[in-house]
Amino acid sequence: MTSDFQIQLGLEGIGLRRIARIKRMRMIDAGTNPFQGLPHIARFSCSRCSTESDWMQFRTISEINRGIPCPTCNLGAPATDQNQSTE
Repeated sequence: MTSDFQIQLGLEGIGLRRIARIKRMRMIDAGTNPFQGLPHIARFSCSRCSTESDWMQFRTISEINRGIPCPTCNLGAPATDQNQSTE
């Protein structure tokens, strides 16, 4: 099916591909950082491949709740989250 947008751009008959969705790891444990550095720490696990991360530091709880991209499930995908630092 060709959309009006494709017809306007002269792309009739050419299928537009969507960017693959990033598979994210979810938090399995979190807490406050007892050492110097960023105030929050968390560990993550992937529900698809069962990969688990080490403890990572974060600035906000929202960053933890968002999750991190799974390095195993997203092979070949560009790294998007650069604000995490591992200990």
